[in-house]
Formats: sequence, C-alpha cells, structure tokens
Amino acid sequence: MSDRKSEIHMFNPFDKQTSQRKKCECCEEYANAVTTGLFRKKEIGRDMKELMKTGLNRCLTTIDLIAYGLGPMLGGSIYVLNGVVMNTRTGPAVFLAYILAAFAALLNSLNYAELACRIPKAGSAYVYTYFIMSEFPAFIIGWAILLEYILGTSLVARCWSSMLDSLANNHISMWAINSVGRLSHPGGILAEYYDFVGVSLIIILSSISCCGIRGSAKLTAVSIFVNVGVLIVTSVYMFVYSKPEYLSITSPNITVDPLSPNPNFLPFGLPGLIGGTAICFNVFIGFDAISICAEEAKNPNYSLPIANIVSVIIVAVLTTLSSLALTMYYPWFHISTESSFLSALKGNHVNGGPDDVRNGMFYFVGVGSLIGLIACLIASLIVAPRISYAMAQDGVIPTMFSYLCQPFKPIAQVEYYKKRIDKPGYVKNPYAHFMPECMLRVFNSGSPGDTVIILMAVYVVLNGVLIMCLTIGAKHELWPVWRIVCVVFILTLLIFCVVLMSIFKQFGPPYKGLFQLPYVPLFPCVTVTINVFLMSELSWVTWIRFTIWIVVGLLLYFGFGVMNTYRLCKDDKSNSSQIYLHDPLDARELYNICMPTEMPRSSRFSDVVFE
Repeated sequence: MSDRKSEIHMFNPFDKQTSQRKKCECCEEYANAVTTGLFRKKEIGRDMKELMKTGLNRCLTTIDLIAYGLGPMLGGSIYVLNGVVMNTRTGPAVFLAYILAAFAALLNSLNYAELACRIPKAGSAYVYTYFIMSEFPAFIIGWAILLEYILGTSLVARCWSSMLDSLANNHISMWAINSVGRLSHPGGILAEYYDFVGVSLIIILSSISCCGIRGSAKLTAVSIFVNVGVLIVTSVYMFVYSKPEYLSITSPNITVDPLSPNPNFLPFGLPGLIGGTAICFNVFIGFDAISICAEEAKNPNYSLPIANIVSVIIVAVLTTLSSLALTMYYPWFHISTESSFLSALKGNHVNGGPDDVRNGMFYFVGVGSLIGLIACLIASLIVAPRISYAMAQDGVIPTMFSYLCQPFKPIAQVEYYKKRIDKPGYVKNPYAHFMPECMLRVFNSGSPGDTVIILMAVYVVLNGVLIMCLTIGAKHELWPVWRIVCVVFILTLLIFCVVLMSIFKQFGPPYKGLFQLPYVPLFPCVTVTINVFLMSELSWVTWIRFTIWIVVGLLLYFGFGVMNTYRLCKDDKSNSSQIYLHDPLDARELYNICMPTEMPRSSRFSDVVFE
C-alpha cells in the first residue's frame, strides 16, 4: 500500500504543473530583464561633488594625462605603420596621410573631452553610451574596448620581443626554437615560437601597474621622454642625409593609378591616400586612454581638454616629420613593412651617412623604440582594468573585476587574463570612436531630442549610402553621370540634416565653466562622416575578428549580465536622488541652480528652451 502511495505521489500531475509554472515565471522574468536592459539608461547625480566621488585616487595632473595619451600613440605603431602605408597605400605621400589622420583624431578627441568633463568617470565611451543611449549598446562598446587594449597589449609585447631579438641577431628566437621547439610554422595562425620574453615583460609591467597609477605614471613619463628624443634625433639625422628627389620616384613593381593627380607622388591615387589615412589613424588611438583615466584626474574639467589636444598635436608633429624624413632618406619601396626605421638605417649603404654613425643610429633607434614601447604597454595595462572596473560596477560582467586592492587601489583581477594571451594580433574597434553623434543627445534639452536622434540616424545612413556610391564599380574609371548626380544629391541631404539639427536649441552646460565643444552640431557631424569613411577602409579580416569577439560578449551579456543588472536595478529603485541627463524638467532646475543669470552666455546657449 505504501508503494502504491509513493507511486501515486511520484506521478502527481500537480507537481508537473508547478514545475511548468516556475519555468514560465523564470522565462517571464528573463524576458523582462532583456527588454529592460535593452533600453535602461544609467543615471547621474545632479551634484558635481557627487560625480567627483570615487573609490580610486584622484592624483593625476595634466602632465600625467598627457603622458598616458602619448603612451599608446607613440608605441609600436609609429615604428611599424610607415612601411606598411608606404608600400600598400600612399607611396611617398605618407606624411599627408598622417596629417589627415591627425585632423580626424583631433575632432574625435574634442568630442571625448567634453563628454569626459561632463561625466568624469572611468570607462570612457562605455560610460558615455550608458548615460546617453542604453545598457546594451554600452556593453557592446565596452566589450570592444576591452578587445582593443587586451589584444593591443599582446601585440606590443610581441613587437617588443621581436625588436629585441633583431638587435640580438635572432639569438633569442633560435634559443626558444632549439630549447622548447616550434609552436607553428612561419606564416601560420600561431606564432612560430613561444614568446617567453613578451610574457615576462607583461608580468613585470603588470606588477608595476599594481603599485598604483601614480608610480606607473612616472615610469611612463620617462619612457615617453626617451621615445620623443629618439624620434627627434632620428628625424634630424635623416633630414641631414635626405634626398628630395625620393619624394617623386615610383616603384617598378606596382601599377600606378591612372587617375592619380600626381602618379609619382601618389602612385595609388586618392583612394590609396584615404586608405592610408585609415591605417595611420591607428597611431592616434590613445586619446581615449585620457578619458578612461578621468576618474583619477585631480581637475578633470581643466586637465582633460588640454591633455587631449596637446597629445594629439605632439603626435601629429612627430609622425609627420619622422615619416617625411624617412621618405626622403631612403626610397619608399625598399623600406620594410615590419621595421621601417631600422631597415632604412641598415639598408642605406650609399647615401645614409658614415657607416659607424649609421650603425650607431641603428642601435640608438632600436634601444629607444624598446623604451618607448614600455610606455605603450603600461598605458594598456592601466586602461583595460579601468574599463572592466566600470563594467563590473554596473553588473554587466562579474563584480570580481571591480574589487580594489589597498592601499594603492589598482584593479588587478583582469591582469591574469591579459597574461594568458601571447598570440600577436590587433583588432581596432570600429565603434569605439563612433561616438560624436551621441553628444547631440547630451546637448538637447529634451523636447527636440527625438527629432534630433532621427535626424542623426538619417545622417549616418546617408553617409553609408555615400560610401557605396563612391566605391561601387571600378575605382580606376572616370565617374559616370549617375554617380556624380547621386553624390551631389546625397551631399545636399547631408547638409540639410545638419541645418535642421542646428535649428533646435542646444542644451547648455550643467555646470559653470564646463568645457564645451564649439560649433555643435557641425563638429560632431563632420566627425561622424570622417569616422564612417575610415571604418569603410577596415579590412574584412578585422570585421570577422570583431564579430567573433562581439558574439562571445553577447553570450556573456545575455547569459549573466542582463539578469545581474536587472536584480541590481530592482534593489536600487528606492534611490530617487539621481536624474537622467536628458530629463528636461530636472535639467531646467539644475540649470537655474548652476548657471546664474549674470553669467555671460555664448550665442549657442543664449536661448535655451525647457518644457
């Protein structure tokens, strides 16, 4: 009888219904979490003192921020990209590509500067997107920035060990191959040998960064000072033995673009110059490191704009002069794509100066570049944990990445994962710098916000259509009539969108004396157009790598982050002391409190309308 009862209890249909009901409740809760997370925006306190509160140390001065901006910019890219751009894109006109890339970087850095002043928190584009758009696109951008710096760390470490191996006549690589064995064949997916030097370098510099940002800032400043000195001395030496006729010679191994305005100077034509600009823009990706360190700046409103502008200008001058000197020192088609300066000094036996001096310059440049790469590595090791810190604080990734170690307060958990990556590779995030259009949502007072968002979406789509019109068909043919008509029509629509956006009243600065980007919405729109064109020049391999990384991030977000942030937000619903950036009623109150009537206003914010 007892067995009969247990059998009845075992197959009780009510238990099955209860289980199904629980499953439905879980599915319903998950659906609510997903729909809420897609549109949830982060809140910001109305008091600037509240925004300045942080668990990190606010110890960075303007000089420190400039150093952290120059670190990634003056890293390995400036020594490697010259040869790649010359041989595949621009020819001897590589310095023009650096000038155009510097202009694009300056516009982007100004946009970053105002957002960093308004929101002085760690996280850069991730935090700005969370405030302005919503949680889901913020996670995508933050995850992509992590990819940029984590893989960038492995690339620079690999480049550092390769340059050291070259200076040592390949003794290091031969020892690794003979002692441990080959990891892969040359040109394979993996590196040819185990890079013990690169891994050791990451471990040592990670230990230094764990001592606090102030101590690593001093080492970064020394490394950058040496790097700048090496570039200046090398450029002067190459200018002394330069030949201006090298600016107008053509390689016999390439096909010159027949539509080029100057085939000797621009052998690949204007499309090659634009493509070279997109590659050279990688050198200037480092100004976002300044914004990421905003939470540790003593005076963000003063230091961040100056650091952004000064760092971009310094790098623009150094890259332009050094690339011009390199082009005039040695024929551009003989320069190596892996180590441009070293190959030019090693190969120019005829007109490169006395052999003893030239050999001395070879080792001088090699040692100087090794020291300069240390600054780039430290900057990446400092920036990546701060991105994970901001994301972990919001709950989109595990909270273990937001733990602070006393007394120096570095975010150290992510260092373990970065040391696990020893394969070289670098995928530039095509969306991390695609942010200026979002600034329009910060500036609007609320009532015109939806209209401006629609106009900006149309503006971005029109830019994509413009690129299609410029690239469809053969690049080396004269433009047909239909293409000219389409380009003129789309340009007219783009101008019309900018004019419509400029009609709306822009929301003024919430705090007195806050840095403001001039000529809004013109500057953000021009920046968007430049960024879209640069993104169109990214290779398909980059997009595939980026897509794979994003898919992994989406699995993490929908498997963990979306439910975690949903529970955290349910616990914080009682907090009513914060407002959204775009709330017009609270913005009016904040404006009346922080902006006295006797304060002079610019024409841009002279008639702010609130509803």
